[in-house]
Amino acid sequence: MCSEYDMTVAGEYRVKVTYSGTELYYNIIVTDRQIVSIEMDPAPSKTEYNQGDEFDPAGGKIKITFEGDVIEYVDITEGMCSGYDMNVPGGYTVKVNYNGSEFEYTIVVNAVPDEPDNPDEPTTPDEPTTPD
Repeated sequence: MCSEYDMTVAGEYRVKVTYSGTELYYNIIVTDRQIVSIEMDPAPSKTEYNQGDEFDPAGGKIKITFEGDVIEYVDITEGMCSGYDMNVPGGYTVKVNYNGSEFEYTIVVNAVPDEPDNPDEPTTPDEPTTPD
């Protein structure tokens, strides 16, 4: 019975109501949902890496609470994250940015031991040499 409005987009609309061939119109205003709180909940599950690993924020979410206790979750993506270098060992505070709100969590990048130059060559202890 009602048409010519979009409840998902803020703005002023003239709603058309049709009933038994009769049309009437009235105006409505659709406002943006008001955010009550925004937080990281939960933080990404992987917090320990080896040097050279791919960064993975899987499991992390941004929890947005709107008026009326409506809750929406947004997955944390790599594009939201900064402040780390997966090629340099150490502890990092990863910054998560979502629409201007910033959150932090800590990761550790562990050093990977150097590989021998020729891992296929067996290593044997030095043998004593005897004079000829």
